[in-house]
Amino acid sequence: MKRIINTLALLLSLPAFAVYAPNWERPIQEAQMDVVKADGFFAGAENVVLTLNRRDGKKAPATSFDLELSLPAGQELREVSYKVPVDEISASDKGNLIIKGELKLYNEDASTGYFPKVEIELVRPYDMSGANAVDDQWIAVVRFLESGSVNSTSSLQLSGTPESVLTIQHRHTLE
Repeated sequence: MKRIINTLALLLSLPAFAVYAPNWERPIQEAQMDVVKADGFFAGAENVVLTLNRRDGKKAPATSFDLELSLPAGQELREVSYKVPVDEISASDKGNLIIKGELKLYNEDASTGYFPKVEIELVRPYDMSGANAVDDQWIAVVRFLESGSVNSTSSLQLSGTPESVLTIQHRHTLE
């Protein structure tokens, strides 16, 4: 009887494909962001989506961001996306969680002498007990820093309401 129950439980659980993948950056919250202000590299940005990810097995509120947006390129829009690792998580005195990340786009040893990077700072409301994040309004600032023969900073100010992303399955290949 025990063998029948175990076999039945196995057969019923197979279709779920639930996976624990220690290297997977699982999306946990996502927001279609409104562009509040955009300049420089980000001028004319549209369709901005910011996703907060957490690596399976980590207790941190976030381990990376996915930033997807459309930028004007002549008569068309071109899709741009970045995966930015989280560098710092802190709490403000106003009860907000501040999550910062930075991505260097080229190695400093690059022969071009051109070193752009993307910085994201996300302010996320937090409940006063400090236990859980509140799904409320996100305020984000994205900076695109270019250094080389000319240094410039482009910024993108965003606001949006996040929604939880439900993920129960992930199909991947083993490396």
